[in-house]
Amino acid sequence: MQAVSSFVTSDGVALTVREAGPRSASVTVVFAHGWTLDGGSWDDLIALLTRSARPARLVAIDCRGHGSSGSARGGAATVARYADDLAETIGRLVPDGPIVLVGHSMGGMAMMALGERHPELVRGRVAAAAFLATGAGRFDKSIDRVPGLRAALPVAVGLGFRAHRHLPASMRYRLVERLLFGSRADRTAVERTAGEMRRADPRSVPSFGADILRHDRAGYLDRYAAAEVLVAAGSRDRLCPPPHSRKIVSHLPEATLVVYEGAGHQLSYERSEDLARRLAGLLERVESDRTA
Repeated sequence: MQAVSSFVTSDGVALTVREAGPRSASVTVVFAHGWTLDGGSWDDLIALLTRSARPARLVAIDCRGHGSSGSARGGAATVARYADDLAETIGRLVPDGPIVLVGHSMGGMAMMALGERHPELVRGRVAAAAFLATGAGRFDKSIDRVPGLRAALPVAVGLGFRAHRHLPASMRYRLVERLLFGSRADRTAVERTAGEMRRADPRSVPSFGADILRHDRAGYLDRYAAAEVLVAAGSRDRLCPPPHSRKIVSHLPEATLVVYEGAGHQLSYERSEDLARRLAGLLERVESDRTA
């Protein structure tokens, strides 16, 4: 059972927070979801982890402009502000103790931005991290070859996102499955993902999307050098294919890289059981180090 609450950030946005597991646990997992999704994308993993022999405290936020959190106000729909919101969430809800950060897609990028903007938090508190279906380098290498495309991109993304929201359900599901899932996609997972996308704020999504294309934070991955790191990708991910994960590992050579054959972008749905097993292993090792 998850408890849902909210708090107001330093710039006045109400963020929704989902919590599970014992608050007295010695380790806390903080989840950061991907673009157009929300904290519900972690439900399967959270349910599995709460059944672990030694469950941790589990905290998942709805990024501003996503889920039931408030809209991202002018200029605040950025990966950097997402990182600041993670820092504020940790400061308010997890003021002490070791943390395991888990980020998917844009959430993993926010973790890199957390290292950029709050290095003392990462170095001092983050004992382990998992970067799922994400990337560290720029995604916009070809954009500047087309004059005016960069400026027009937020408008184009916004129009496309609004159009997608108004398609018949069957067509939306097919598009979501094609773009975000690998082979043999589970129908319920596709429908849940489409539902999260419909809840995202169409005023915020385009600016986040444009900022993702500017994301270039490989140089800050070394802030996680002291943490145990898991990097995972799907072999059929069309948005962040495995070379993006391999680039992350090139900056964190002690990290464990897992490529899930046949999986797409939605690893928390497609490979939840194996991810839960690997995260439980991370938690056990963090707890062992803490008591050693």
